[in-house]
Parts: sequence; structure tokens; C-alpha cells
Amino acid sequence: MGSSVRTVEGKLSQNVVVMRHGDRIDNFEPLWSASAARPWDPPLVDAGLVRAFCTGRKFRTQLGFPIHCVFVSPFLRCLQTASQVIGGAGDWWSFEAKMASSLLHLLKRKKKFCGPLSKTSHSN
Repeated sequence: MGSSVRTVEGKLSQNVVVMRHGDRIDNFEPLWSASAARPWDPPLVDAGLVRAFCTGRKFRTQLGFPIHCVFVSPFLRCLQTASQVIGGAGDWWSFEAKMASSLLHLLKRKKKFCGPLSKTSHSN
């Protein structure tokens, strides 16, 4: 496979893939946050792990270019998603993984967590 940086009509171009994390537990179990040690950092549900792995498989067969670098947020759900995508892609790509260290401060601060939003609206 060639590089993901290529020349098109004399100009350099580079492919970028942007992904969102998989399905998180707090979207499926609203009470999860009430007993969680880190309610702002929910893990993926099993279906989210499977979907991320399958995405890696699709990348392997359908992407059309190799991936050389993966940037990932330090949140658990993002790390889990990246891990599964990489696992699903297998040894097809050679890359360097980098955690977005500029986001690490978010994991360390004590955040006031008010629980899930109510589906009812309040008016004044």
C-alpha cells in the first residue's frame, strides 16, 4: 500500500479520518452514573466495542489507504474505541498512536456531575 500523503495534479494531499467514540454505557443505563466512581468517563457497552472492532475490519477492506498515526482522547471510551478499531484492522497498517495530552487535565479535575438531563423541559 502507498502512503496516505500523495500528489494529486501536482499538489500534495493527505487523507484524514475522524471518528467518534462508540456507544457509551450511560446512554443505555441512565442510573450507571449514580454509582460510578468517574461518572464523566463512562466505558463503552459491549455493542460499542463490537461496532468499533467491525469499523476496523471495514477500514482494512474499504479505506483504500494506510493509517500512519492515531490521535486519541484520554477518555476511557475513546481509548476503548481506538483499541478495538486497531484490533479489527489487524496488521494491515503500521502507525504511531498518540494520546491527545492537551485533554489530560479533564481527567484530573473534580467535575460537578448532575446526572443525565431530564427529558422534560422546564419553563420560567
